[in-house]
Amino acid sequence: MSRHVARIVALAVLVAVAGTGTSGAQTMPPSLGVLVDQVLALFPKVDGEVIGQADLHGIDHFNRRCELGIEIGREYWGKGFGQDTVRTLVEYAFEHLNMNRVGLQVLAEDPRAVGAYRKAGFVEEGRIRQHAWVRGRYEDELVMSVLREEWTPRT
Repeated sequence: MSRHVARIVALAVLVAVAGTGTSGAQTMPPSLGVLVDQVLALFPKVDGEVIGQADLHGIDHFNRRCELGIEIGREYWGKGFGQDTVRTLVEYAFEHLNMNRVGLQVLAEDPRAVGAYRKAGFVEEGRIRQHAWVRGRYEDELVMSVLREEWTPRT
């Protein structure tokens, strides 16, 4: 684990969501078998306070791919928590879930987020035009991913 996660981030609230649409909290083993549409949720904390949420969702063990989502409180931006959480989830996806691809979608006009994902190893794959309704107008989203073969583990 990285410095932020090991030092102040409480990890491992794990939630499995079966393909039936029902959910129940449970402890997940490192390998989840062949279930699809599972969610691995993470709730980073600083001084006992939850500062955001992040997850791996759409986990598809057959095709070895999943999607990543994250939301960190604005007052914690620029302090490395989001970057650390993203890297931790990507590491978990590759090392424990045996994924080949971790993807995401991000607003194209959000340079801070796009830059943070690039720094974490994500590569832009394409643009979905007028895909999100944001503050009274449509905005484009970028499709980004990191592949196992492109990923460099942290030391």
